[in-house]
Amino acid sequence: RVSYPIQQLCLAGCEVSETGLQTIPTSPSLQWLDLSHLPIGNAAVQRLLPVPENLEQLNLEATRIDSGLGNWLRKATKLNEVDLSWTKVGDEAIESLTGATRITTLWMTGTQISDQSVIRILKIPDLKSVDVQRTKISAAGVKQLQVGGSQLNVNPLELRTQ
Repeated sequence: RVSYPIQQLCLAGCEVSETGLQTIPTSPSLQWLDLSHLPIGNAAVQRLLPVPENLEQLNLEATRIDSGLGNWLRKATKLNEVDLSWTKVGDEAIESLTGATRITTLWMTGTQISDQSVIRILKIPDLKSVDVQRTKISAAGVKQLQVGGSQLNVNPLELRTQ
């Protein structure tokens, strides 16, 4: 059992279940949380970090989270890097992140976000890189991101189909 405050927790790709994650105590001082590719949902994330006010980096790629995590995301105002790729989140997630004005990198690959999120993404003041491949954002929406964010790197990795 961990007896000191955890500031960084990376379990990406480990064989940890929600039950196993429950052995880690609530960690209010977490600044970096990476649970990518774990079979966990909203409840596991919220239990581990009920108030994400100190969180700066969040990676929940390919987890079972969905738009129900919105209220929790609203409290994560210090985020600077966010990866919600390949999850079931949609436009509500982008809306929930509007208070996180320090975000520089946003990975939304394979999510349900649409053109509705384009304006909100462009309003993130420090955003340098965003990936919206395989989303519901149209070609016109991607073009709007490219033109509207002159210093914005849009879709930095090229995904290819086999």
